Amino acid sequence: MAANDATILRGGNGGHFLNLGEGTVTGKFGEIVCLTATEIDAITNPLLTNISDVEGVTLPAGTRIGGLTTSILLASGEASAYV
Repeated sequence: MAANDATILRGGNGGHFLNLGEGTVTGKFGEIVCLTATEIDAITNPLLTNISDVEGVTLPAGTRIGGLTTSILLASGEASAYV
């Protein structure tokens, strides 16, 4: 893991608000937090086994996904992606 990735996993670089109109968002996000009930259409996180299991599931507000998410597409709801 690169030194910059370690900073990302600590959430030390701000964040990005995710909503439906954006399409697929790419980057290096250390944590995803659902702000409302949120359905994820597609997600890539190479550090988590079976991460695709959350695709198509409505996650309640407050749900957190850690690791290193590199792309995410929402089907509904709003979330924050922390860098």
